[in-house]
Amino acid sequence: LTSPEWRDSVRLLDIPESFLMRPVLRGFLSFESLFDSSVSLGDLVLLNDAIDANDENEKRVYQYYERKNGRN
Repeated sequence: LTSPEWRDSVRLLDIPESFLMRPVLRGFLSFESLFDSSVSLGDLVLLNDAIDANDENEKRVYQYYERKNGRN
């Protein structure tokens, strides 16, 4: 798909572009992989779930060390 066609498809499916771009921006995928069908919607869901879990874990570790060091 060309870029405008891709954007129209995203709108039809009501998928936020951030959902598609987040794995790209985090370095898990290349931007081109969104166009060449090497990544499925299921892959994108899995990657976004993994990013969410990782972000939550990092936040909890940071909060733990903040409390441990007395920096509420």
